[in-house]
Amino acid sequence: MNLPKERATVLMPVYNAEQYVAEAIESVLNQSFKDFIFLIINDGSSDGTLDIINSFNDSRIKLIQNNQNLGFASSLNKGISLIDTEYIIRMDADDICLQNRFSEQIEYMCTNPEIGLSSSFIKTFGKSESVWTVPLINDEIKALLLFQSPFAHPASIIRTSLLKDNNLGYRTAYPPMEDYDLWYRLKDLTQFGNLSNILLSYRTMGASMSSKNKQSFYTVLKKLHKQLLFDLEIRPTEEELELHFEISRSEQPLSHPLVNYKNWMNKLIEKNNLAGTYPQKALVQLLDQLWIQLFNRVMHKGIGHVATHFVLSKQLNWNNAANYFHYLIRALRGKFNFTGFTMVTLSI
Repeated sequence: MNLPKERATVLMPVYNAEQYVAEAIESVLNQSFKDFIFLIINDGSSDGTLDIINSFNDSRIKLIQNNQNLGFASSLNKGISLIDTEYIIRMDADDICLQNRFSEQIEYMCTNPEIGLSSSFIKTFGKSESVWTVPLINDEIKALLLFQSPFAHPASIIRTSLLKDNNLGYRTAYPPMEDYDLWYRLKDLTQFGNLSNILLSYRTMGASMSSKNKQSFYTVLKKLHKQLLFDLEIRPTEEELELHFEISRSEQPLSHPLVNYKNWMNKLIEKNNLAGTYPQKALVQLLDQLWIQLFNRVMHKGIGHVATHFVLSKQLNWNNAANYFHYLIRALRGKFNFTGFTMVTLSI
């Protein structure tokens, strides 16, 4: 496909990123698709970031200086206000674009004019190495919005008109999940789609998130979840909000009986069937997947939890059957405890 000149602007806010920003800039400038504007917002950096940016002699780079640190969301909004190309391609100052990223994403958007927002699979490097996947089709993407962001933000591309025609941008109320909040507000305005190709290398830092920062992150996520549930005509109790949060975060320990999670999932299905906020079929399928994940998170606790999961599963699909069979084999070999059976009452 012949891609027209300067159909896209790469938007990259930068703050005190001297250690990695050169590598990020090089990965953008070395793209196979060459004709774009590279808008860098230097958000009041106090280290050597500015000198590194100025060391690049490329006419595609347009540098904007913030006199003071405005923050991530405000810098993004400032950049959006200056963009008049058809597409906005997001980039972070510590990540690396694969060489064909822009050409593949722009071609995808040109081929699918109904899609207003897209991203791709990404691979992590640094502290850990893995592949992060995202759902690919519209209904699955929108269903996942009820629990978490279904896009890789630093690998995203968006139609500029989608934001400007609807006077939308990043809000500062949900840091660092400004993107998740924006995607949700775009849900009813466009179709979504993701690419299964890995188009970005995402840097994971050496230091783990501190307990204080993790708690702050979780507090903001619960706040956003609460707003999403309001749109389902649900005014969640503290326990229901905790159930929803724990379902959405696989690293979180489960602090309630399994029946409570199952009842909450049933309530989500019932409420969405009435409200039509999310694609119903995709939401039911997603909740089935999350229910299977709950099995994997409790099976080490003993056969009582496995039996409870079995009782609560209304139908024995192949995935569940495989999980139960695998568990029983391991239990018979002494890997798990046969303890903890609890009778349950399921709300219908």
